[in-house]
Formats: sequence, structure tokens, C-alpha cells
Amino acid sequence: MYNIINSYLQSMSFLVELLAVLLSVTYCSGLCQDIDTKACELMLHQNPGLCNDPGLSSTACPRFCKKCPLVCHHCDATVQNFTDCNTTRTCQIGEQCMLHQLTSSGDGHHEYRMSCASVEMCDGTGLMPFGRRGLQSRDINVHCCTDDMCNHPACKRDIEILIQDSTDSSASQHIIQFLKDLVSHLDIGPTDNLVGLASIEVLVNRQFHLNSHTTKSDLLQALDRIKFNHRTNLVDVNDVTHFLNNELHQGSHNGDRPAYANAVLIIANHATKNTHSHLHHDDQNAILSSMTVINVGSGSNAQLDSLATDPQHVLSVTDYPSLSQSLSHVLALFCM
Repeated sequence: MYNIINSYLQSMSFLVELLAVLLSVTYCSGLCQDIDTKACELMLHQNPGLCNDPGLSSTACPRFCKKCPLVCHHCDATVQNFTDCNTTRTCQIGEQCMLHQLTSSGDGHHEYRMSCASVEMCDGTGLMPFGRRGLQSRDINVHCCTDDMCNHPACKRDIEILIQDSTDSSASQHIIQFLKDLVSHLDIGPTDNLVGLASIEVLVNRQFHLNSHTTKSDLLQALDRIKFNHRTNLVDVNDVTHFLNNELHQGSHNGDRPAYANAVLIIANHATKNTHSHLHHDDQNAILSSMTVINVGSGSNAQLDSLATDPQHVLSVTDYPSLSQSLSHVLALFCM
């Protein structure tokens, strides 16, 4: 028994020494990163005072406990498409992430500037003129926040995604990865964005509802479970419009929130069934903020394209691996 206990203590001593080495490497490298953020989440569940522990919070879980300088979206100039601001900056200690958002009272266009900012800047002192024409005829909103990458324009939507079940079996992995990348850029939750998913195999088949997965982690896991049959390339456009009218109409029992605008994304190839269909005129403005269609491969789907909000909401990629190229554009179109 003595030998067993001694062996156990030696093993524990080794693990403690190993953890100390890992902590030392992380600290001495100058990188303010968690050793394992998931482990930090589990530790917090077991120990609610984790981030008040000066040792663990500053060495094992510094970013999780917000002990690190913030990393913020950063642009040196104003941009009209916020997805064009695709660089980041590590702020100075004490700085916050700032978003300047402008709406022109003339033509209604938006401009954005994202950066690190001092407390004084966030309090409204020392603000520089915004945009190319200064402050005249402009509605400016300044928002500061204290989470990594939080200074990004966010519109909250009920998002319905319809994916065509292509006969190309290799398409599955690329579609799933694209959707996971898309969701990773969204805030998911009951008061943020909700995502519903359906597949199209001639007719539309519901995979999960808007309110089926209300956390990002749960939604990402659900995307890995999408069912593909790969039996046809056809789309019944009448059934697509019927599905959207039923699912997104106010008062639907499938998770649609009347106070939130709706956005639709359809990923399809060029084959189609049926020659003409459209959303009922009275319903279109009521249920949709934006509808985007991505055509994969050569050609286009005229019937599905006609459902898009406007030509700007019709995108084309050469093949399924190229879906990733449209990610930032789709995110921007959700908010237009």
C-alpha cells in the first residue's frame, strides 16, 4: 500500500511540475493566452472564484479572465463595407475596442471605423472628424466595449439557410465548413442571431428550426450532423417559396421572432425544376430583410435568382471549395 501511495504522489508531483513548466513557457513567451480556454470554462464551473485567484487568472487563464490587452478590429481609414475592415490590433493596457458607425442623412449610406481607444475617447472627448466630409449631415454612433473583437457592426437576424442537396458527395464537407465559418462570425442566442436550416432535395426538408440551437457551440455541433442524401440536383422553386412563406411569416411557431428582421441564404447549383415562382407581394416586405442566393458552378438558377433581394444579393462561385471566398460578402448582405 505504501508503494502505491508513493507512486501516486510521484505522479502528481510530475503533473504539477509539468503544469509549472507550461505556465512558465506561456508567461515568458510574452503571449497573453490561455493554456486551454475550454479547461478554463470547466474550472470556472467548479471554482466560481477562478478569475479572482491572482495565480490562476494571470497564468493559466489570463485571456479568459480578461487580464490581457484587448484584441480589436482595426482600420486606418473609414470603410463603407464593414467586412473590408479585416485587420486586428492588440491594444494598450486600459484601452477599449471602439466602433464609430455613421449614417448619412443624405443618401442613407453607412461608414465605419474600428480601432482601439482610450477611456477619454470612449467618453467622447478627443473624437476626430468622421469620414471624408466631416460631421455635417451625419448621424454618428460611437460604441466602446471590453471583449476581444467586439467592435464590429452587428445586426441581429432570424437567419434561414437552405442548402441544395447536390449529387456531388464531396460538396458536403465544403458546405458544412462554410456554414461553420459563417456561424463563427455571428453572435448566437435568444436575443442575438438565430439560425434555422433546411435542405432542398427537389422539395424542402427541415433540418432544424430557428429556436432549436440557441448557443453557438450547440449550433456548430448541429451543423456537423447535417444529413445529405445526394440523390438529385433539382429544386422545386414553388416549394422553396411556400416554405419561406410558412416559416418566416409573423406568428410562425417555428422560432421566428416578430421583432427581428429575417435573412435568407440559399446555396444552390444551376439545375432547377419549375419555371416561375415568387414570394407573395404582401409577404415579401413583411418577412424579409435580405435574401441572398449563392450559385455554385457554371450557369445560374434564374428562378432562385429572382427571389434575391436585388442583383447584389446574387453571388456565384466556381465550385464548392470556393464557397469560403463569399463569406465576408454574405455576412455584409445579411445586414443590408
